[in-house]
Amino acid sequence: MKFSHHSEFNDPFDCKTVYDIEKSIVYLKSRPDLFKEAGRRLKLSPAQRLSKRKQMEHGIKRSLKSGEFRDGVIGEVGICCLTKKPDNILMWSHYAENHEGFVVEFTVDDSPQNIYMNNVEELLFGWDVEYTKDMPIITAGERGFNAVKDVFLMKSPDWSYEAEYRVLSMKKVQGFMLLTRSEFLRS
Repeated sequence: MKFSHHSEFNDPFDCKTVYDIEKSIVYLKSRPDLFKEAGRRLKLSPAQRLSKRKQMEHGIKRSLKSGEFRDGVIGEVGICCLTKKPDNILMWSHYAENHEGFVVEFTVDDSPQNIYMNNVEELLFGWDVEYTKDMPIITAGERGFNAVKDVFLMKSPDWSYEAEYRVLSMKKVQGFMLLTRSEFLRS
């Protein structure tokens, strides 16, 4: 299975989550541990962390607006893009070389509550991509399946012909993962 970084996708808006900046700042201010960790990474003394807190808040706000924050968060996730329509001629035109290749069918667990992105080979979880005109606006620090869905599983209706299904991995950001368990393969 090939896992890709979102920047490799042909949809320039894929995974381009928009943050509610004010709510995100409120959340981040409520988490002094995050500022402490950021200060430690920047090698700031405790006194410097306190004196530079406003500067750090402005930096976070800038990074939320520019997309740098988003790219840092989602850059750690590998995405394997699949389709439910193996005979879709547009898919073969876009993704196969000279319209040649073969189809592999997988068995996956469709339970959205099961979100074990660190153990893709043990538990192969995948989710349908949702196609919507109204892209979600999220708050930094959101957790759980809805946050994952809003970032990785939402696309414009223009892409609905792909009938896309995605497998996510924190283990394999880019490259190929060899599946050694045959029970995942259906045909």
